[in-house]
This record gives sequence, structure tokens and C-alpha cells, in this order.
Amino acid sequence: MNAGPQDPSLDDIRREIDAIDTGLLDLLGQRFRASAKVRSVKAVEGSLAISPIRPAREAMILRHLVARRPPEVPVDTLVRLWRVILTSSTLAQAAVTVHLPSAVNENPQLRAAVNAHFCATPVAVHADAAAVIARLEARRGDIAVVTPRSSWAAPL
Repeated sequence: MNAGPQDPSLDDIRREIDAIDTGLLDLLGQRFRASAKVRSVKAVEGSLAISPIRPAREAMILRHLVARRPPEVPVDTLVRLWRVILTSSTLAQAAVTVHLPSAVNENPQLRAAVNAHFCATPVAVHADAAAVIARLEARRGDIAVVTPRSSWAAPL
């Protein structure tokens, strides 16, 4: 099929995409500036000292976005993009580390799940689940990823 005289050229479409990308970047800048305000409020309230991570808030955001997404945007793409945005916003509020026992780190499926959910969050690997839980005693705002059949529950 030949392009008609009023059909946009490939260059026109690429310019449109470039303009959309620029707009998305501007919106991301606005979002990160708003996240900086959240950090300031949490610092005053003292809630930042506990943890910047708010799983219920993240779930609410993702449910809202999935519910109103355009049909052209696949759900998995939307969730992956927002996991990166949410993780980056969290890390801008406070330092957080994900602690893993070596068994989780060495399991490709579990490590992929950690990477998908926590994105660029720093990871520390420990000998076992008990060592992970012990580390959280010192850094209560950090995250532990352990398997349900590990020794982590015994000290609790």
C-alpha cells in the first residue's frame, strides 16, 4: 500500500514520538520533584526513619494505573515501567538495601523476581536467612527476601 498525499511520513511520525518522549521526560521530572517533597514531609513526620517503602501505596498506584491504561499499553509493560519509577522514587527518599540469603541469590527464578520487583535497589547477600534477619535488626528500613522454608522464623 502506498502512502497517500496526506499520510504522515516516517520522519513525521518519528518527530511525533520524539515530542512524546520529551513530554514523558518532563513529566518524570515533575514526578521526582514531587517525590522529593514527600521525602521532606516524611522527614518532618519521622516516618522516613522507619522505611520509605509503602507496599500498600505502591499496590494502590499500580491498580489505579492498570485500571485506566489505554488498551495499546500492555499490563506487563506498564507494571515494569512503574516498578522502576516507584523504586527510583523510594531510593530518592532514603537508602534501602534488599538482603538475600545465598540460596535466594543463587536461584535464577527468585533472583529474577527480586530484580523485577526491586529494580535498582542495592542487594546484599548473606550466608543464610538467619543472617539476613539479624542484619535487619540493625537496619529496620531495609528489606529481607527469604524462602518460607528457611530458618528465618525460628528466632521469631
